[in-house]
Amino acid sequence: MRCKTSYFFIGLITFFIGCSVVILLFSNYESSETPVTEVPVKLVEKKTETKIEKAEIPFNSQIKGLEDFPERDQTKYKTKIVDVENHFNSYRKNEVVAKTGENWLGLFIDSENSYLKNYKVKVLLDKEISFDEERWVSIKLERSVKPFILIKNSKQLEQGKVTTLFHKISQSDEEIYDDSNVMNRNFSRDFQFNNRNYKLVVKDAETKSGEKVLALVLETENESQIVTYGNYFNGEYLGHLLWVGDLDNDGKLDFYMSFNDFEKGNFDSKLYLSSEAEKGKLVKEVAGFFTAGC
Repeated sequence: MRCKTSYFFIGLITFFIGCSVVILLFSNYESSETPVTEVPVKLVEKKTETKIEKAEIPFNSQIKGLEDFPERDQTKYKTKIVDVENHFNSYRKNEVVAKTGENWLGLFIDSENSYLKNYKVKVLLDKEISFDEERWVSIKLERSVKPFILIKNSKQLEQGKVTTLFHKISQSDEEIYDDSNVMNRNFSRDFQFNNRNYKLVVKDAETKSGEKVLALVLETENESQIVTYGNYFNGEYLGHLLWVGDLDNDGKLDFYMSFNDFEKGNFDSKLYLSSEAEKGKLVKEVAGFFTAGC
C-alpha cells in the first residue's frame, strides 16, 4: 500500500512539474515573438513617409506675366516641315503637307557629315493601317540615309553642308523620362559654338491669368530669350530636344524640338532659326509639324 501511494505522489509531482515547464516555455515563446511583429510595421511606415517627402516639389515661379495661350494656327508658317525620324515616318493622310512630285530640302545626318539636299517626295498610302476609318501614309525613302526632317519654302536654307552638334534618334517609351534631353523641370543643356556659349534651361513660370507653365529659356553671354512655354503638369515635361546646330549657316545656333499637349495628346515639333530672329531676339519659330492625338 505504501508503495502504491509513493508511486501516486511521485506521478502527481511529475505531472505538475511537466505542466509548469510547458507554461514557462509558452510564455517565453510569446514574449520572443512580440518584437518580431513590430519591426516590419515600423519599416513600412518609415518608407511611406520618405516617399511622400520626395514627391512634394514646390512650384517656384521665376517668370511672370506671360501671354495666355493663343489658339493653334498652323497657317502662320510660310516655311513647311515634315518630321520623318522622330515620328517614325507614319502619319494620318491629312497631316502630311507634302505632295507626291514636290521637291523639298531634306536634312540628312550620317556618321561623318550632315547636309541639306533636294529630295523629291513620294507619299505612299499604307494599305495595312487604318484607325477609325482614317487612312495612314508614309514617305518613300529612296536614299540609304533617310532624311531627319523635310523642309520647304525657306528663303534662309539651301543645299550644302550644315553643322550638327546634337540630334536625337527615334525614342522608345522607356526613354521618355530617363533621358538628359527631356525638357523637364530640371532640364539644362550647354552648347559651345563659334566661340560662344549657349544654355537651354526650363524654368517655372506663370501667365497673366496665373496659369502655371514651364518656360524654355535660351541664354548666351548677356542675351536671353523665352523661346516657348507650355502647360505645367506635376511630374511631366515640356518636350524633347531633337536637333541642335547651324542649319542656315549664319554662325549661330538653330534648334528643332518636340512638344507635348498632355491634355489632348497632341504632338508638335517646331523649328527655330537664328537668321530670322527679330531685333533683340536669338531665334524665331519658323515652322511647325503637328499631329492630332488618339
